Amino acid sequence: MRQIGHAQLNLLIIFLLSATIFTGCQEQEEELLTLNGLQTGDTLFLGNYRIVNGETAPQVAQVELVVADQVVDSVIPHGGKFQIRYRPHQVEDDLLLSFRGHNRKGDELVQANYMVNVLPLDSKVADNFLLPPLDQSIVEDNLTLWATYYYLHQANHNPDGIALRDMGGNELRPKLSIKDWCYAAMEGSVNVIFEDGELITYNYAGSQSSNPVNCSAFFSWNVSRSKFRKAFGEYGDGVEDYKLVPYRTIAVDPTKIDYGSVVYIEAARGTTLIMPDGSEMIHDGYFFAGDTGGAIKGDHIDVYIGVAEHNPFSWIRSSRNGTFAAKLINDSEIIQLLNRQHY
Repeated sequence: MRQIGHAQLNLLIIFLLSATIFTGCQEQEEELLTLNGLQTGDTLFLGNYRIVNGETAPQVAQVELVVADQVVDSVIPHGGKFQIRYRPHQVEDDLLLSFRGHNRKGDELVQANYMVNVLPLDSKVADNFLLPPLDQSIVEDNLTLWATYYYLHQANHNPDGIALRDMGGNELRPKLSIKDWCYAAMEGSVNVIFEDGELITYNYAGSQSSNPVNCSAFFSWNVSRSKFRKAFGEYGDGVEDYKLVPYRTIAVDPTKIDYGSVVYIEAARGTTLIMPDGSEMIHDGYFFAGDTGGAIKGDHIDVYIGVAEHNPFSWIRSSRNGTFAAKLINDSEIIQLLNRQHY
């Protein structure tokens, strides 16, 4: 690595995997439960979600994830497929993750045990915007872009308001004023403040024709059919299970910039940022392609600024005529660091 210590970036952990497949004392075929998402050499980082996808045989009606004798998630496979997300909350030298498959009667048919370690994510470099000045040797391509920005809309729960609904048309917990509902749909996420002070972020889940909301008084762009789900990331979710990171995530057109890429914008370097906790940071110029949007086409990028509504970047002009130079970089360690920050 050029200017980043390997000790910060190469946190490797030996990953031990053992699988026990059983029904009582009777050994079964492993095809009852097949898991993907944990690999030899991987680790779990404190506070970050690990996504495990799996497939089950027809007789497996429910899959549980058990950690420290506690069921932390339970899912019902659909079409023989399921997804479980786990987020470790404390550092563990040895952590046993048990995935247990049950039949419709509740009998345990299969169990897969994964022994892993959990380490703190040393994200100081990424979180504090301390990446080094651009080394021209890591530039893969020169880009000319123009930018808009988006943010996490915050709104108070309104018991008399319009409900957020999921893709099945079911009402979710929060209800919002029509203005807040429309802004949530336009921005793609909303941080709802409930009467007891609880804060929960909801994310755009897709579009469905049922229960439309007329937002023409606020936007010409049609967001009336937007549906939502509870977000996994504190500030909302992007594409491909990335979480949104204020001032770091950009939404891109994947035909122009691949998801998971890192873009360097020299004009951003040195910009003072006010972080969500009120602290000040100085931007290092690096951005991560972790989101997209219906209006993001070609050379247009959308910069995520978190809960702030003020755009700190002078080069974001929200106009096709407001172009600026950017660089697509190919440094694997910087890419991996920002990738980890988004999980």
